Amino acid sequence: MDLYLEERSHLAEIYNVEDPPEVELVRFTTPEEWADVQVECLSENGFAARVSQGGVVIEGDVPAEQGEAVNLAFYRCGAAYPSDPRTGQALPRVRAEQQYDHMVTVAATCVEGYGVVVSEPPSMETWLSHYYGDQPTWDPFNEAAEQLSLEELEAVYAGCSRNAPDLYPPISD
Repeated sequence: MDLYLEERSHLAEIYNVEDPPEVELVRFTTPEEWADVQVECLSENGFAARVSQGGVVIEGDVPAEQGEAVNLAFYRCGAAYPSDPRTGQALPRVRAEQQYDHMVTVAATCVEGYGVVVSEPPSMETWLSHYYGDQPTWDPFNEAAEQLSLEELEAVYAGCSRNAPDLYPPISD
């Protein structure tokens, strides 16, 4: 909960919400469902949005006088349906190894299926040293972003699993 409360405070800063309203935490979302849930929530708050590269964008142009309302809607949705706060933390070694294996054996193969030339992955030890050293890590999705159009990249994000299954166990009450 401490991580969640920190994230809520950060959301208020990001969206320039000076006096953030109380928002009930409905539930934590998985990384795979987060963007879809945010789009649905924004729609319920009066703003048409869509998923874009795993993130969320508002459809069309927002008039300047609506800017504050959009920011407040993003804050409300982010606070009500936040991503699992653990996703912003470094993974324990066993789970980081699980993620590396997934990237090499599942994600890279899937991304290649969309015509992306994926470079040879580094060794697990090299990948882990970059991951824990806050250095850029080898990631087939980054290579897809360099080689594909926005529309093609959207298909990759929709069709390929970025995270290993059960990377983040369910949060118990």
